[in-house]
Order: sequence, then C-alpha cells, then structure tokens
Amino acid sequence: MRDVEVIKIDNKDYLVIKEVEYNNYNYLYLVNNDNEDDIIIRKEKDNNVYPLESEDEFDKACGILFKDIIIKKES
Repeated sequence: MRDVEVIKIDNKDYLVIKEVEYNNYNYLYLVNNDNEDDIIIRKEKDNNVYPLESEDEFDKACGILFKDIIIKKES
C-alpha cells in the first residue's frame, strides 16, 4: 500500500492524486476521500493551500496537471 498525502479543506479530507510544480506554486489535483465524485484543483505554496483565482487560472492549472493525458490523446 502507498502513502498518500491528505489535505483537509472545509472539514473534508482530500487525497492528493497529482501534484505539479509551476511558477513557484504546486498545483494539486484532489479527490475527496469519502466521495470520489468530489474533485477540486488548488494551488499550494509554503504549505498553504489556495483556491484558484479565475477561470483562466483553472484552465491553466488543468493544462499543467493533465498535459501528459492531453498529449497522449492527441497522438
């Protein structure tokens, strides 16, 4: 069994499924431990987790986090 990092947001435990460093932030793909349909993307810096600031930042974060999936799909 692997160790998985857990982050508490709004009194819910989210598992860190994927983390990618970009421009001094770590972008995080998180899944609620109790509800796999509850997914969120956040950014982390200096052990503090922040919401994304705009839809543009969400789009950028998705591109960063899922770049490898997008490239495979296009090939």
